[in-house]
Amino acid sequence: MESLFERFQRWQGRRIHKWHHYFPIYERYLARHRGRPVVLIEIGLGQGGSLAFWRSYLGPQARIIGVDIDPACERFRDDGFEIHIGSQSDPEFLLSLMESVPTADIVIDDGGHKASEQITSFETIYPRIAETGVYLVEDTQTSYWDAWKDRTDGMTFLTPEEKRTLNQIIGNAYCHIFAFVEEFIVPQTLQEAQRDVYGEEARLRALIRFAEDETKHQQMFRRSMALFEKGFGIACGVIPGREEVAKVVLGKSRLCSLLLTSMIEWFTQLHYVEHVRSDEQLDGLFRDLIKYHWIDEATHAKLDSLLINEICGPLSLAQREHAVEELLELGGAVDGLLSQQADLDIESLQQATRRTLTEPDRAEIRTNIRRAYRWTFLVSGLRHPTFVKIVGELTEQGQRRLEAAAEALSA
Repeated sequence: MESLFERFQRWQGRRIHKWHHYFPIYERYLARHRGRPVVLIEIGLGQGGSLAFWRSYLGPQARIIGVDIDPACERFRDDGFEIHIGSQSDPEFLLSLMESVPTADIVIDDGGHKASEQITSFETIYPRIAETGVYLVEDTQTSYWDAWKDRTDGMTFLTPEEKRTLNQIIGNAYCHIFAFVEEFIVPQTLQEAQRDVYGEEARLRALIRFAEDETKHQQMFRRSMALFEKGFGIACGVIPGREEVAKVVLGKSRLCSLLLTSMIEWFTQLHYVEHVRSDEQLDGLFRDLIKYHWIDEATHAKLDSLLINEICGPLSLAQREHAVEELLELGGAVDGLLSQQADLDIESLQQATRRTLTEPDRAEIRTNIRRAYRWTFLVSGLRHPTFVKIVGELTEQGQRRLEAAAEALSA
């Protein structure tokens, strides 16, 4: 009999983002509900794929209800699902939801991924589920990740105003690092386009648009930084040498540079959906910046996968394994750059606050910022399930090496 994970692997509908080790748990607790007129509520809809996936698994009798903070998710009503727009951290909204659904058999919380939101939803909804029901909360590990909480938590030596200033500095650096690490993608994409200028027109047009989008991203991030500097009052330090780093990346094998592009694109998808979209405390313009970056990169991720498949045919297994080795070498270099940026952030904080920090205080800030940068720009990509799958299909040792690198960076 086909397992739930096997069903997921052959899924051809809207995109679904689920960690592979969740599926045995889903199957253990949801199998008994198949073919019954159950009510399922899912919080956090992403691209809407999971709604259709659960209907295909549970059967047409199931009543599938989606909850999301993003009004764009209302479009899933066209697919025959009940959609409620609101925040899972709002008890009044949740109570109004449960008034329309007196009893739920299955609740899946894949929403904001913050402990406070998960607790509010659980305390409001759980007392109203059926006695034989099940309540599943995904990604509880994020409650312990620096990327999911204020990076200044625990820094009692900083005033609230100084913490806010530090977070603003980190946000500015976030824009710079994204533009920095993507610098090589424009020349890389144009090189791929030039390899077959008189070939398939759709391929050429797609790659030219790819390069155009990436150029737009560079402008968006730099414009954001210019606006920030104008309002912030000082020029915050950022790591230099983006052109030199781009040349190093392009000096590696084609497969290595395409794998790096793929990793960036997939962690970009993760960042917006799970970190930015539902965070109402973020500046609206900043959230829109990350949103439109995410929209373009969703298409680029598919194009990059096509390019990887295109060039891998004639490559030997040894060449593919070497490309992963090159990728991890680049990751080590990026880690060094992130450490430099953390030090620059501390200098910017001292300049902005006109305060000289003690060395122990500097060390604590450096540790926290570096850990957050590592997760954002390295670990989340190395462990992204789609990227891990891509590498696993190309190599024998690649997945193991990705996890070893991610583990070392998470220590």
